[in-house]
Amino acid sequence: VFVAIWLSSLPVQEHRQQLTTHSHIWPVLKTSRVIALLFACFFMQASHGPYYTFYSLFMESLEYSRSSIGLFWSLGVLAEVVLFIYMHRLLSYRNAAFWLSCSLLLTTLRWLLMGWFSDVMVLVLFTQCLHAASFGMFHAASIHLIHEFFPHHRGRGQALYSSVSFGAGGVLGSLYAGSLWDSTSPLTTFMIAAAIAFAGFLVSLRVHSQKSDQIG
Repeated sequence: VFVAIWLSSLPVQEHRQQLTTHSHIWPVLKTSRVIALLFACFFMQASHGPYYTFYSLFMESLEYSRSSIGLFWSLGVLAEVVLFIYMHRLLSYRNAAFWLSCSLLLTTLRWLLMGWFSDVMVLVLFTQCLHAASFGMFHAASIHLIHEFFPHHRGRGQALYSSVSFGAGGVLGSLYAGSLWDSTSPLTTFMIAAAIAFAGFLVSLRVHSQKSDQIG
């Protein structure tokens, strides 16, 4: 697979951009929309802690077979891929900030349903389809916004996005999930995950503002 990835990367032309001598990343990082975006991304990935860490064990405790659990994971990946295929159409309909907020709101719903109704097969399938929003829509919208907010520093912008969300957010998510899973209950842990995702939604509303910041 890695050989195939390498081969497919060879035809991609490198885009070289001329930077002015006064082009610095700090003025971009200080804008409130960028700060809001990074916090929203952090909350999104932190909310995934219980899912990525304990989902399989959780479903086993509800007496689903391991083959069924594997299919549930596969359904989530399939939903994500389908979303990526059609995401450009969604972006032509509404801007990336709108879809970022939608992804966080749908993720909140996902964790609520997962905590309360994982014993209902129809809702299990639905929550796995929501992976299209909690990963696919979120990631596509975030990268689109990173490119918009960091026009002269896209590489560093993407590195910062990965570090804050998948790095710091992922670590925090695993820590609180591990601490709460046995000391409280899976339901409580998923409710906290939903609250974190909703906090990300509230923060993401600041990304919509066009008035206060000039991003260069």
